Amino acid sequence: MSRKENLLCELHTKKGTWKIVVRITDMWRLNKHNGRQSIEMVLIDHTGTKIGATLWQELFPEFEPKLRCGGAYVIQNVKVVDTHFDYKVVCERGVAKPDTLVDVVGAIAEVIERKTVNPAYRVTIKLRDNSHVEIIMTVWEEYALQLDDAIEKNHFVQKPLVVMLTLAKIKEPKGAACRSCQNHVTHTIPRYKLVVKMEQNGEKANFNFWDAVYIKIFGKTANECRQELIASGDEIKVFPACVDQLLGKTWVVRFKHRIQMHQSSVLDFSEQEHHIQSVISTLGLQVIIICPCQCNS
Repeated sequence: MSRKENLLCELHTKKGTWKIVVRITDMWRLNKHNGRQSIEMVLIDHTGTKIGATLWQELFPEFEPKLRCGGAYVIQNVKVVDTHFDYKVVCERGVAKPDTLVDVVGAIAEVIERKTVNPAYRVTIKLRDNSHVEIIMTVWEEYALQLDDAIEKNHFVQKPLVVMLTLAKIKEPKGAACRSCQNHVTHTIPRYKLVVKMEQNGEKANFNFWDAVYIKIFGKTANECRQELIASGDEIKVFPACVDQLLGKTWVVRFKHRIQMHQSSVLDFSEQEHHIQSVISTLGLQVIIICPCQCNS
């Protein structure tokens, strides 16, 4: 006799033989601090009840190819664990308890960090609601790329950018963890980039120069140039004098283009004549001319 299907509201931790019919409404990969990987999912049944689910890396070969966001599944032998999560739309006095899942709506009050050049992608922002309550939020991977793209497009519109995030996990502020060694850190250093406009065959495009290239050109980081401007009392939007030496130069550049971000980051460059002529003769290109540029954080 087939086991009856259970609603998500019926699940508890006292047995592991549940059978549920659900749809995946969200799905993302997560790297745990202990080195293990998992696929995190949000499941919903036909009553609208939601629950979080985890697929550990040991089961990736068997189940990962079968999973897709929006897909409907019958899942049997479900093990339920008590994580003390609950779902809330609003928080008492504007503060949510740690280790809860909440829906967050607010306007971006400050962009704290945007790391979208190399994985793991993340964007950290400060949100402010209608009651002027603020919260710091970090989104990862594809969500970070989507948010960064929205921030970039809104830069030209200059209107309030409202973010609505479902099932955000509330954590106690504990500084940050290094993504490479997982050591706890309490101090982070902001990174800045130089955005250079280049022209080729009458077409123009922006290229991001990060610190590795910036140091190769100027012998210092973009942030060091920024601090020199601050120390001298200049307006922060004024271009450092050192960037003037770029104007009118002809370069061959090696860059990485992110289609989702409409963004190109320079990995290396050369102004050696034989390199330039080699590329021109191979690809039939005209020269590349560097136009005025701008500094962004």
